[in-house]
Amino acid sequence: MIGIAGDHGGFLLKKEILKYFKENNIDILDLGTDSDERTDYPIYAEKLAKVMENGEIDKGILICKSGHGMNIAANKFKGVYASICYSEESTIKAVEDDNINVCIISSDDTSLDEAIKIIYTFLNRKLKTDDERYLKRFKMVEEFEKKNFK
Repeated sequence: MIGIAGDHGGFLLKKEILKYFKENNIDILDLGTDSDERTDYPIYAEKLAKVMENGEIDKGILICKSGHGMNIAANKFKGVYASICYSEESTIKAVEDDNINVCIISSDDTSLDEAIKIIYTFLNRKLKTDDERYLKRFKMVEEFEKKNFK
């Protein structure tokens, strides 16, 4: 199950994303509000983090003005790994390199079309296991040694 929340001014973009998901029959757990309310404290980011820690969702999406809200919440929950995703490319990097389970989309910097691309990349990109990451690092070192220590 995927959870979605809007915090710190991200409600308008979240509303559009939810509308898109409903039109395309994509099931999502809505953890925020649809109002234009702006909260001073990341209450919805914290809700998202708690639900993730409880195992109710596998992945989360937070729409906010910046990553500030989720960063505060993520620091309180050991099972939450969040990253701000500005583009499809940065999302691929965040999912593969940092193994994130929460994608943060900045409502100030992202259009609906870009947000949809980011979300699909985030939800469909395979997370690397520790073994795969180790192997990648090992191969990089091996290549470096081949080039420099002949």
